Amino acid sequence: MRYIQKQHPPRLLTEWIQKNKHDINFNYDLLRQDKTAIQSLSEALLKEQYYLCAYTGLRLDNSTFHIEHLKPQEYCERGEDVDYKNLVACYPEPNRPSKLLYGAHKKDNWPSPEEEKDFVSPLNPVCENKFQFTKDGKIKGVDNSANTTIEKLGLNHSELVDLRKSSLKPLLELKRSKASKRLSEINTPSDGKLEDFCFAKKQVLEKQINKLEAIIQSKGRKQT
Repeated sequence: MRYIQKQHPPRLLTEWIQKNKHDINFNYDLLRQDKTAIQSLSEALLKEQYYLCAYTGLRLDNSTFHIEHLKPQEYCERGEDVDYKNLVACYPEPNRPSKLLYGAHKKDNWPSPEEEKDFVSPLNPVCENKFQFTKDGKIKGVDNSANTTIEKLGLNHSELVDLRKSSLKPLLELKRSKASKRLSEINTPSDGKLEDFCFAKKQVLEKQINKLEAIIQSKGRKQT
């Protein structure tokens, strides 16, 4: 999970809220009927997240995501389901015929208000420190809330683990100099987009660089 720093809501969303906030049906379903406002909202979310799924880190494009509510719509007070701070872009596309066993589909209507303390939100500035990734693609939490979030979002589902493992494998074959260059690339958006699983790649590659440096230092000591 990568920290999402929310920006100002898009102008068309703000204007739509001002226009419709007194409507008896003021909610997300009404917003969805305004295709222009939804398009503006979608573009803002993708740009803000550097085209990464808020939960899984999968790469998104204009046709492979839906607008997700961090606080489930079932528990939203009036206006919360159209509040920009409650909205993120997540894989997969809407109206998918079969449900996934990870990510937003697995999360479903979790957490309830009583369970919010157990949810590590991507809006939490320290969320990236809550999870640790291994070179075989697995993820583990550093505390109970992180482990609960992993379980509720299915972040250790075999499909996700395999995808992460495949993306991490080339990094473990790099020499020291190329590893440092690769780390810089991972942290730098290209055309406003970040690589899939960039947060996992960063963690694993930093560990690999430290390992390579230790080997180099050890060889230096032996030579002296």
